[in-house]
Amino acid sequence: MTLISVDLKQAADIEPAFGRMRGAKAEALVVLPSGQITIPNRKAIMALASKDKVPTLVAIVDERDYPGALLRYGPNLARMPRRAAAYVDRILKGAKPADLPIEQPDKYDLVIDRGVARQLGIKFSRALLVQADKVIE
Repeated sequence: MTLISVDLKQAADIEPAFGRMRGAKAEALVVLPSGQITIPNRKAIMALASKDKVPTLVAIVDERDYPGALLRYGPNLARMPRRAAAYVDRILKGAKPADLPIEQPDKYDLVIDRGVARQLGIKFSRALLVQADKVIE
Protein backbone atom coordinates (compact mmCIF):
# COMPACT_ATOMS: atom_id res chain seq x y z
CA MET A 1 0.00 0.00 0.00
CA THR A 2 1.30 3.44 -0.88
CA LEU A 3 0.31 6.51 1.10
CA ILE A 4 -0.42 9.64 -0.88
CA SER A 5 -0.46 12.70 1.36
CA VAL A 6 -2.55 15.59 0.04
CA ASP A 7 -2.08 18.87 1.84
CA LEU A 8 -5.05 21.24 2.06
CA LYS A 9 -4.39 24.80 3.14
CA GLN A 10 -7.61 26.39 1.86
CA ALA A 11 -10.93 25.34 0.34
CA ALA A 12 -9.64 26.08 -3.17
CA ASP A 13 -7.12 23.22 -2.71
CA ILE A 14 -9.83 20.54 -2.49
CA GLU A 15 -10.64 20.09 -6.20
CA PRO A 16 -6.95 20.06 -7.28
CA ALA A 17 -6.22 17.56 -4.48
CA PHE A 18 -8.82 15.19 -5.88
CA GLY A 19 -7.26 15.68 -9.32
CA ARG A 20 -3.88 14.58 -7.89
CA MET A 21 -5.53 11.62 -6.20
CA ARG A 22 -7.20 10.61 -9.49
CA GLY A 23 -3.85 10.87 -11.26
CA ALA A 24 -2.24 8.68 -8.61
CA LYS A 25 -5.16 6.21 -8.82
CA ALA A 26 -5.94 6.53 -5.11
CA GLU A 27 -8.03 3.60 -3.91
CA ALA A 28 -9.23 5.11 -0.62
CA LEU A 29 -9.39 8.40 1.25
CA VAL A 30 -8.74 9.10 4.93
CA VAL A 31 -10.07 12.48 6.06
CA LEU A 32 -8.44 13.85 9.19
CA PRO A 33 -10.46 16.41 11.14
CA SER A 34 -9.43 20.03 10.75
CA GLY A 35 -11.59 22.85 12.06
CA GLN A 36 -10.18 25.15 9.39
CA ILE A 37 -10.45 22.99 6.25
CA THR A 38 -11.99 19.52 6.32
CA ILE A 39 -14.86 20.02 8.76
CA PRO A 40 -16.26 23.24 7.21
CA ASN A 41 -15.80 21.77 3.70
CA ARG A 42 -16.95 18.23 4.45
CA LYS A 43 -19.86 18.35 2.00
CA ALA A 44 -17.59 19.33 -0.89
CA ILE A 45 -15.05 16.67 0.08
CA MET A 46 -17.69 13.96 0.33
CA ALA A 47 -19.35 15.04 -2.93
CA LEU A 48 -16.05 14.58 -4.77
CA ALA A 49 -15.32 11.29 -2.99
CA SER A 50 -18.79 10.01 -3.93
CA LYS A 51 -18.41 11.19 -7.53
CA ASP A 52 -15.04 9.41 -7.80
CA LYS A 53 -16.39 6.36 -5.90
CA VAL A 54 -13.54 6.50 -3.42
CA PRO A 55 -14.11 4.58 -0.16
CA THR A 56 -13.68 7.12 2.63
CA LEU A 57 -12.71 6.78 6.28
CA VAL A 58 -13.37 9.77 8.52
CA ALA A 59 -12.33 10.37 12.11
CA ILE A 60 -15.72 11.72 13.20
CA VAL A 61 -18.35 9.20 14.22
CA ASP A 62 -21.58 11.21 13.81
CA GLU A 63 -23.22 10.09 10.56
CA ARG A 64 -24.69 13.55 9.95
CA ASP A 65 -21.12 14.67 9.34
CA TYR A 66 -19.44 13.37 6.21
CA PRO A 67 -22.50 11.76 4.58
CA GLY A 68 -21.40 8.97 2.27
CA ALA A 69 -18.38 7.90 4.34
CA LEU A 70 -17.82 4.14 4.26
CA LEU A 71 -16.17 4.02 7.69
CA ARG A 72 -16.16 6.31 10.68
CA TYR A 73 -13.67 5.74 13.46
CA GLY A 74 -13.19 8.23 16.22
CA PRO A 75 -13.60 9.10 19.87
CA ASN A 76 -16.98 8.55 21.46
CA LEU A 77 -17.98 12.19 21.92
CA ALA A 78 -20.92 11.34 24.20
CA ARG A 79 -18.50 10.13 26.91
CA MET A 80 -16.27 13.20 26.81
CA PRO A 81 -18.45 15.62 28.86
CA ARG A 82 -18.57 13.05 31.65
CA ARG A 83 -14.77 12.81 31.63
CA ALA A 84 -14.51 16.61 31.62
CA ALA A 85 -16.85 16.78 34.62
CA ALA A 86 -14.60 14.40 36.56
CA TYR A 87 -11.62 16.59 35.67
CA VAL A 88 -13.42 19.74 36.89
CA ASP A 89 -14.45 17.92 40.06
CA ARG A 90 -10.81 17.18 40.85
CA ILE A 91 -9.90 20.85 40.38
CA LEU A 92 -12.78 22.01 42.59
CA LYS A 93 -11.57 19.63 45.29
CA GLY A 94 -8.18 21.34 45.29
CA ALA A 95 -6.09 19.64 42.62
CA LYS A 96 -3.78 21.97 40.72
CA PRO A 97 -4.64 21.92 37.00
CA ALA A 98 -0.93 21.86 36.12
CA ASP A 99 -0.53 18.64 38.13
CA LEU A 100 -3.35 16.78 36.39
CA PRO A 101 -2.43 14.48 33.53
CA ILE A 102 -3.69 15.21 30.04
CA GLU A 103 -6.50 12.81 29.32
CA GLN A 104 -7.14 11.05 26.05
CA PRO A 105 -10.52 9.72 24.94
CA ASP A 106 -11.13 6.36 26.58
CA LYS A 107 -13.55 4.96 24.00
CA TYR A 108 -13.37 4.96 20.21
CA ASP A 109 -16.26 3.89 18.02
CA LEU A 110 -16.27 2.17 14.64
CA VAL A 111 -19.28 2.84 12.41
CA ILE A 112 -19.73 0.98 9.11
CA ASP A 113 -22.16 2.18 6.43
CA ARG A 114 -23.30 -0.93 4.55
CA GLY A 115 -25.37 1.17 2.12
CA VAL A 116 -22.21 2.93 0.96
CA ALA A 117 -20.39 -0.43 0.89
CA ARG A 118 -23.05 -1.84 -1.46
CA GLN A 119 -22.74 1.18 -3.75
CA LEU A 120 -18.97 0.68 -3.90
CA GLY A 121 -19.16 -3.10 -4.26
CA ILE A 122 -17.35 -3.69 -0.96
CA LYS A 123 -18.19 -6.60 1.32
CA PHE A 124 -17.18 -6.70 4.96
CA SER A 125 -16.38 -9.87 6.87
CA ARG A 126 -18.89 -10.97 9.46
CA ALA A 127 -16.15 -10.64 12.10
CA LEU A 128 -15.63 -6.94 11.33
CA LEU A 129 -19.38 -6.24 11.28
CA VAL A 130 -19.71 -7.87 14.71
CA GLN A 131 -16.85 -5.76 16.09
CA ALA A 132 -18.36 -2.48 14.83
CA ASP A 133 -20.10 -0.30 17.40
CA LYS A 134 -22.76 0.59 14.84
CA VAL A 135 -23.68 -0.69 11.39
CA ILE A 136 -25.81 1.56 9.22
CA GLU A 137 -27.96 -0.38 6.80
